[in-house]
Amino acid sequence: MNEISIGDIVKVSIVTYKERWNTLLLISLMSTIISTSIGIFGIIITSIGISSLQVLLSLVNLVVVVISVYFTSRLSVTMIIASNSLLCGEDVMISHSYEEAKHTTWRYIGITLLFGLILFIPIILIMFGIFYGSLMGISLQMRGLLVIVGLLPAAYLSTIFYFSIYAVVLHPNETKVFSYSKQLVKGNFFKVLIITLIPIVFTVPIMVSSFYQNINEISIGLQIIYALVRSIPGMLIAPFTVLISIVAMERMGKAKESSHFH
Repeated sequence: MNEISIGDIVKVSIVTYKERWNTLLLISLMSTIISTSIGIFGIIITSIGISSLQVLLSLVNLVVVVISVYFTSRLSVTMIIASNSLLCGEDVMISHSYEEAKHTTWRYIGITLLFGLILFIPIILIMFGIFYGSLMGISLQMRGLLVIVGLLPAAYLSTIFYFSIYAVVLHPNETKVFSYSKQLVKGNFFKVLIITLIPIVFTVPIMVSSFYQNINEISIGLQIIYALVRSIPGMLIAPFTVLISIVAMERMGKAKESSHFH
């Protein structure tokens, strides 16, 4: 099997990002605007206080959130399609990639939901151990155990199925995307784990700061500013996450194919 270099994967991803950052960031910006706007709307609703108006606006917000899932998912698929085209040296028109994304968006949503369900219990254990255990009077030792019990299967499952959400877009005829991902990761587990951790290094501080905000009551104006500032790192790292994942998937796929001929 051909040797797969993480350094080379990162280098190719960075070079592509630098060359076509305007296209990639524009797609990421559109998705960020949708998700951040919904978050800000939620902040405004919460500030109103318990009333019939708040209930009405909350119902409206719920409908908007459900609808937005489709459009943010379609933009995520657009990002994958556009990134793959750029890596192949092709010219990219966002409108064309967005139109092409229509064909796989619903399947992408379905696979993403399944992926989330697979990780649901481990993530709940981690959340209880880190954030909510003290509120429920759980001892520090038990909280640590909950984190470990949740973290190990979460790391394993998220790694072996990591490429499934990319395979569903780039290999639409592949009916068993979870098995496809598992086969790619076989023999490359720790390399894929490292690849998944690279973007997480940037996103974990954002997630932790979210809980900090909930603990400390601040004015609505500051909450809105905070939401806007918090969205920037995620917007910037999203294209790189997609690029590094596609490059890794492609290299591992070629390595698997090459090994079959030897």
